Amino acid sequence: LNTAPLVSKETGRNYSNIQNDYKILSRVVTKMRVNGVIPFAWITDNERDFKRNRGFANVDHYLEFELKRIFDRYKRDLFSTQERYIAIVFEKWTIQSILDNVMMEYPMPVLYCKGGSGIDSRYVLLGDWHRNGRKPITLLFLSDLDPAGYRIQDTFAGSLEKDFYKNPHTLYSLSDADLDNMKNYRIGITPDQVKKHRLVTSYEAKKTDPEYDSYIARFNLKKGEAKAYELESMPPEILESEIFLV
Repeated sequence: LNTAPLVSKETGRNYSNIQNDYKILSRVVTKMRVNGVIPFAWITDNERDFKRNRGFANVDHYLEFELKRIFDRYKRDLFSTQERYIAIVFEKWTIQSILDNVMMEYPMPVLYCKGGSGIDSRYVLLGDWHRNGRKPITLLFLSDLDPAGYRIQDTFAGSLEKDFYKNPHTLYSLSDADLDNMKNYRIGITPDQVKKHRLVTSYEAKKTDPEYDSYIARFNLKKGEAKAYELESMPPEILESEIFLV
C-alpha cells in the first residue's frame, strides 16, 4: 500500500525520497502553516536558533523570573543504583520531543547522532559515563530501518574502540573489560515493529548505499525489493510505547 501523497494528480506521481520533492513538500507545509492548517508549534527548526540576548527590564522582573523556576529542576537519578550505564543514541531530531516525554519518567542520557556520531558527541557521552562510575555500558539505538540506520548501530561501538581504547591522553579511556561488557540493542525501528504495527512506506532502500548488500543479506531480502522505514513512519504514541517496553 502506497500512502505517500501525490505530487501531481495529472501524472499520479507520489512524493519520493529526492531533493526536488523535499523542496515541494517544504513549500506546501509552509503555506499550510501560514494559513493555519498546521499550527506553528507542531514543527521546530533547532538548527536555526534564535537568541534574544536581552537582560531584564528591572530587578523585579528578574526576581519574578528566578522565583518561577526555583527548585523546579530537581530530578532524582533513577539509574544511579543500576548495575549498568544506559544511554539512548538516536538518529533523527524529529523524535526529540517524544524522547523528552519518555525522559520525564525515566531520565537517562540521550545522544543525537544526526546520521553518524562525531568525536565530540562520543567524548561527551564517555565523560558522563566516567563521572557516573564507569559501569558496564548499554546503548539503545533508535534509527531508520535502512542500510544507513543499521550502520549507526553497527559502527558506534567500533568508533568508541577506535578512538578511546587504552587511550593514554584521556580519563575516558576504555579497557578490555569495558569493551567486552558493552551491549548494544536496537529499540526502533525493527522488522518486528513493522509487522506488529503494520507500518507502511513508499521508500526503497538506497541501492547506492555501501551497506546495501549486507542489509538485504541480514533480512534475507531480494535486491530491488528492500524497503526503507523512517522513524517518523511510526506514530509518536506507538514509538513512545515501544521505548517504554525496553
